Amino acid sequence: MKVYCPKCKSLISSDEINISENVCFCKKCNEIFSISNILDEEEHDEVEGMLQNPPKGAWIIKNYNNLLIGVSTHSKESITILLFNILFSGFIYFAVYDIVFRQKALLMSLFMLPFVLATFYLIKETLFAFFGKIEINICSDTYIFIGVGKIGKKRFINWESIKKIWKSVARESEGGIKKEIFIEEKKLISIPLKFINDDKGKFLYNILRYYMNNTIEDIIR
Repeated sequence: MKVYCPKCKSLISSDEINISENVCFCKKCNEIFSISNILDEEEHDEVEGMLQNPPKGAWIIKNYNNLLIGVSTHSKESITILLFNILFSGFIYFAVYDIVFRQKALLMSLFMLPFVLATFYLIKETLFAFFGKIEINICSDTYIFIGVGKIGKKRFINWESIKKIWKSVARESEGGIKKEIFIEEKKLISIPLKFINDDKGKFLYNILRYYMNNTIEDIIR
């Protein structure tokens, strides 16, 4: 088993790897790391390639004071969501129009309110599916942004307090697949991979693990 130091990227000697204790020691950095949090040889080489050539719809932007890692949510699934939204919204529109303007049944229209709200939710999901993005900005105030353009949710994290990063894939009760990346520091933060294809999800996950045990100064150097 070959592993690379997550801090200095040098190859760790097999003599310094204790699989039973899940730890390894880097002589160069003089630090101990958890093996489960470190990329193995194959993953390391793959991430090195991703750094040079990110998959379509992913990016890495580095300057003197931050590193920006991002992926877009646009994928083939966006078309399916758009078509469903058009059909559903069209049905609700004509149903409400018929009840309110033709039948003059205002009280009955209240029963349509949940469907109208569902339409607005689907519109939001469609916009995110086509134009959304997930960005992790590693800097003095590291944050994760999920949204469209500059509109969305931003969550700040203490990068150097991160203990573990892992990925979860679970089957939902409705039959779909829920994919998330979890970041554990003082609190547990989840990054939903909704509408993110496997290539971009793997890119985001592996790049985060690649930099996990590095200080911000080392990352943006």
